[in-house]
Parts: sequence; C-alpha cells; structure tokens
Amino acid sequence: MKRINLASQSDAISYLSSNSNYTTIYRTDETNWLLAKTLKACLVELPAFIRLHRQYAVNPRYIVKVRLVAPKTAEVLVGTTWLPVSRRLFREVDQKMGLTQPGPSRGRWHYMDIKHDQPIRGDRF
Repeated sequence: MKRINLASQSDAISYLSSNSNYTTIYRTDETNWLLAKTLKACLVELPAFIRLHRQYAVNPRYIVKVRLVAPKTAEVLVGTTWLPVSRRLFREVDQKMGLTQPGPSRGRWHYMDIKHDQPIRGDRF
C-alpha cells in the first residue's frame, strides 16, 4: 500500500467523497484514489477544503457554479458533477462562499458563477 501526502496533492484534487471509513479522492485529471481514511481525517490534511455535506468536501478552486435550490439548500457544480450542500452545513458554507448576499436577483432559483480572481466575500480562496 502506498502512502499519499494529501497536502502536496491538494491542487490536483477537485473534491472528496466518503463512504463510511473510506474516502474517494476525485482528481482534476479524472483519476480517482480510494483511501482507508474518514473524510474528517482527510480534511485535517486539507484545511482549504470546504465540507459541504456528511459525504462531500470540495476544493473551492474548482467550484464552477452554486445553485440555491430552496431556502438553506444549495448545490455546487464541480466540473460536471453537482454536489449537495446539507442544511446543517449551509450556514458555514454560506459564510465561506457568500451564497446569500443581498441583491436584486435573489430568487428561489439562482445560479452564481464563481470568479476565482476576486473573492465574493472576504479573503477565503
């Protein structure tokens, strides 16, 4: 079994998905790694990642769009995959990404394009 230093690979990882005590790492080159670690243990090594759900964490550099589905419910587009944001973690994700900024176009269904050259709220990327 090969040891992987996640911190050195963080730029090549788009998101993480967990299943019990195993975590699948989805890389930008479309290869996947399966680790015998929990998602929580992986996030200790990857502090820049944002936990979206019990099962998912994402690298904010690879978020393309955010879709507000309902009050306190959202989905995040990473590559071609939509990942859910749980109601329990919505407030924390909102604070990091600025999902519920006041604005004239805040309807029930709203798409927000992420521009990585200028942060939406604060200095978080």
